[in-house]
Amino acid sequence: MTEEAGHEEKVTEDVLVQSTNLPPPQMMSLNFQLSPEQFNAFMSGDYRPVVELIRATAPKKPVVKLFGSWKDIQRKKDKVAIVGFADSRTEAPYNDPEYEIWGLNSLFENIPMDHVTRWFEIHDRKLFAMDTNKEVGLGLTRDGKPYMEALGRLPCPVYMIDDYHDIATCVRYPIEEMISEFDPQQRRTEWREPFSTSAKLDWNGYFTNSISYMIALAIHAGYKTIAIYGVDMATGNWWENMGNNNSEYYFQRPSCEYYIGIAVGRGIKIEIPSSADLLKARFNYGVEQIPDMLWAVKVNKLMKSMSDRMNQSQQNIMFNQKQVDQYIGANECAKELHKIWGACAYDKKFYDAMEKWLKDNPDAMKVL
Repeated sequence: MTEEAGHEEKVTEDVLVQSTNLPPPQMMSLNFQLSPEQFNAFMSGDYRPVVELIRATAPKKPVVKLFGSWKDIQRKKDKVAIVGFADSRTEAPYNDPEYEIWGLNSLFENIPMDHVTRWFEIHDRKLFAMDTNKEVGLGLTRDGKPYMEALGRLPCPVYMIDDYHDIATCVRYPIEEMISEFDPQQRRTEWREPFSTSAKLDWNGYFTNSISYMIALAIHAGYKTIAIYGVDMATGNWWENMGNNNSEYYFQRPSCEYYIGIAVGRGIKIEIPSSADLLKARFNYGVEQIPDMLWAVKVNKLMKSMSDRMNQSQQNIMFNQKQVDQYIGANECAKELHKIWGACAYDKKFYDAMEKWLKDNPDAMKVL
């Protein structure tokens, strides 16, 4: 409806209800955060500001899903390269047409995406709502965009722990099938409901990291070659921590190597760059035990030497700080003396004596 010439079209109550699909009583009960100008327009019958507010805050309708269930996603090549965040990711065959590329988490910000065919984000989505950084947080990408929206724009299926309807690329990871197929104790349990927690079971799958999920699915999909880049999972200095390493990778690496072993046992070729730490040992137990012990002794001596030097440096810092504090105190004392001197008046005989003393002691001015 248009009023006088030059006035914008007003949004009537009928248009308001039609635009938002909300009945008038429910619409009026909402607590709108309107400016005084918007409120006055609303009271005069112009509902446009309210419509704009609701459209900006109303829940979005489910997006059109780009991929079906995990069973509908087929293997395109015989080789797949699983890529993680470690430095060896730069060696991955991104430009080799024989390989599919699988990535995970926010790695799409760091690698070429031309040959990526599957993505994995195996974390509870609630984690990404805890944005603790205004610029780059758990729920944001490097350019400040919402992380979940970025996943929805990827040109490939994204395996997640649930089928999120607002993420177009989301596909639920088949955890029930993978647990059943790769259960370390080979118990075939019929699933009557979707997996929710291991506490409901008398057994458990062996998945302690995203890479394990990816390798398991690659084995199931029938790839003949599985290459693993950017996955080191170094477990830390066991000789220092006596096996009680708190590193996340300390308990994640065995699971990853378990699925690599299954792949090798099924005749699948495994490719791991020499710069990665997976499937690596410094020495073979027993036959190389003496070199292993000598190496540990050498490293322990180096660590002790560095620790002693660090302690000495810290002591020097403390000693020097005490000296600095003393000089600060002396300087403040001198300032106070100078202030007292400036506020005092002395007899002319005192100044005459001072001038005579300075004349007899010319080097005194150098000190001053």
